[in-house]
Amino acid sequence: MLRHFGTPISDEMLFVVPDPRHASARRLMHPFLSGLPTTETVLRVVHAELGGGAPDAATAAAAADGSAPTRWLDRLDALAAAGTPVDVDDLMTEFTLGVMHHLLYSCAPGAAEVRATARMLLGLTADMMAAGGHPFPNLTGRALMASMRSTGDHFVAYVAKMEARRRSEYAAGTAAPTPPRDMLDVLLADLDKPGGAYEGDRRRVAADLLFYQLGGYDTTAHSIAWTIHALCDHPDVEARLVSELEAALPAPGTPLTSVHLAALPYTDAVWKESLRLFPPAPLGTVRKLDADLRLPSDGSIIPAGTTVNLPVFPVHRNGAAYPQPATFDPARWLPATAPGAGGRHSPADRRTARAHFMPFSSGPRACPGQNMAAVEAKAVLATLFRRFRFERVGASAEVVLDNAISLRPSGLRVTLHRREGT
Repeated sequence: MLRHFGTPISDEMLFVVPDPRHASARRLMHPFLSGLPTTETVLRVVHAELGGGAPDAATAAAAADGSAPTRWLDRLDALAAAGTPVDVDDLMTEFTLGVMHHLLYSCAPGAAEVRATARMLLGLTADMMAAGGHPFPNLTGRALMASMRSTGDHFVAYVAKMEARRRSEYAAGTAAPTPPRDMLDVLLADLDKPGGAYEGDRRRVAADLLFYQLGGYDTTAHSIAWTIHALCDHPDVEARLVSELEAALPAPGTPLTSVHLAALPYTDAVWKESLRLFPPAPLGTVRKLDADLRLPSDGSIIPAGTTVNLPVFPVHRNGAAYPQPATFDPARWLPATAPGAGGRHSPADRRTARAHFMPFSSGPRACPGQNMAAVEAKAVLATLFRRFRFERVGASAEVVLDNAISLRPSGLRVTLHRREGT
């Protein structure tokens, strides 16, 4: 399947491009993806949509021309008032796709555009899965290849439109290229720079914007949905989570900051335990060995040139690393002295847990947006659970692990209930 990540637009896209071009592209994006302005953008969008705050400039502009969807908090309130069951993973997928649009292009997509983009990305994922499972790689069906390339052509045209719009804003003085406000600014500056990381290649830029959008929305959405699922099974954990939120956060409607998120260790532990049990990218990582590898378990040699897959799902459920691995236990991630740690896990247990924890892979090709994903997921969970209680419709066993590159909770339907006083 990996060979088809480059099929839609460019074989030089970030996920598959070899070093040193891979390292150069990551160095270019790292300050933006890990910087405080990006964190603030995510928190601002979450607050504007879910927290009851005023809409940000991009959302307000979209509202002015009638293209913006109804604010998310209003949609959720309507669902709660009506008692309407809803697929929470579908909801979160739509929401996180909108957040990614802000980070890519600093604009709020309309509801129709979000749904169309989601269908396009889901179709692309299905095509890559089907092509990757073809028994004769060189004979992959023409229809599949044409479908993937058609999606790529659509995205290249969309990026060209966004570039033209942004450059006209530069020329009119209504936007400045520095400091960058989104990924598009970062990449356009690189295109204009002699010897830039992308070497002036606009198809590579479009391919990587597609990569960031594809990898940055559904995995985060699934992690939020799986956490809601786990909390439906563990009301005691939910009660403690809500208690932490009420004690550490300002009144509902007040903007969240990175300082607030840092004061939520139990929320962090709950999310990490959800990632452990339900890693959004369960197939893990694939590497081609450049030297012989001796296994420490029995001394066997895996020869150089071998392609090795390290799936995350069994690693995260390894009883040697995680005692009672099937149990949802956020205390694994709390310091031994933290309230509620319960003494169930020794410092050695915690070190082992951290060493085996790899929801975003590890090493130089780990997920470049993992810090952003953590901020978004925890901000969404904190904001939602501060205002709402979720009640699953049906039994826990009816929720199915559905893996199509990313692991989603199929059949997770809930009703929402507004908490008193919020």
